[in-house]
Amino acid sequence: MVIVNPKTNQFYYSYYLSQLKDNFNIINYDSNPFPDFHHHCLAMILKDFSEKKIYISAGDGPGFNQLGLEWCDIYAKVNVHKEQIPKKFENKILPIGPSFGLNYLSLKETLTQLWVTTLRSKMKLSEYREHFANFYRQWKYRAPLSAYFPGNVETDYIFHASTLWRKEPDTNTLRASFMDIANNNPKIKFDGGFAPGKQDVVNGFDHLIMPKKMVYNDYLERVKRSLVVFNTPAVQGCLGWKLAEYMACGKAIISMPISQLLPAPLNNHEHIHFVDGTNKSLENAINEIRTNKKYRKRLESNSREYYQKYLSPKAVMDRIVSFKVC
Repeated sequence: MVIVNPKTNQFYYSYYLSQLKDNFNIINYDSNPFPDFHHHCLAMILKDFSEKKIYISAGDGPGFNQLGLEWCDIYAKVNVHKEQIPKKFENKILPIGPSFGLNYLSLKETLTQLWVTTLRSKMKLSEYREHFANFYRQWKYRAPLSAYFPGNVETDYIFHASTLWRKEPDTNTLRASFMDIANNNPKIKFDGGFAPGKQDVVNGFDHLIMPKKMVYNDYLERVKRSLVVFNTPAVQGCLGWKLAEYMACGKAIISMPISQLLPAPLNNHEHIHFVDGTNKSLENAINEIRTNKKYRKRLESNSREYYQKYLSPKAVMDRIVSFKVC
């Protein structure tokens, strides 16, 4: 049996909740066994031969929640920097790698779960609107796990679409550079750009602003067709959803260096192609992958294999449940 804190953010934690649903069929939502956690975590209690308290953090920042550290037996976290691990609790901290939001409930199930979690939570009045919005975003804007699989790659086509971040100018510039280089390559048809809507940060990126926001299923299909994809640090330098999505789709990934701890190493030229962010490094990466089919296929196969072994919802939850605290 599993007991889950009903206050959890259904949009960010749908990745893990989907696997709990598969493993246990019915999730028992009850706020009583839990401290007053904020919504941006997934706290659960597994009741089998012993009672195991698990705290999952998929937040963007590298910090740790003190209340969560003290309460749990296992602290599973997406963004873990080795130098920021608190020594007192290091034996219970498990790096789990990137994830992404999923649509894992039917409309009827979504409404039922919204009703149950609302009734059984101890949220403040000001928190209800966000709680409702997270259920809506999970159902409306995300795809089911079954949609994430390799597609037919077009070797003369590169797609990239992303959001302009107000507080991440370096990420905006890196993504723009990649798009400009792809767009200026005579052997490549570039597709994509930045989503519209943030006029205060558009300056300098005007030529890359798309006329309208993309429907997510359309976005995912274009990702699958793309010769390569580009991964950068996201908000607060975090492991963004794009990285896990790319690996689930078995893409040849060009990436900036990754500083977070991962479940297993992502090796350069084996699972991923790392660059330093200069225009030359981006140009060389695109051309090497475009002209060397054997290399591209190896990156595609190995990124998908890494996802299945370490990052899929099942792999992550299996690793969390079997994690032994020293």
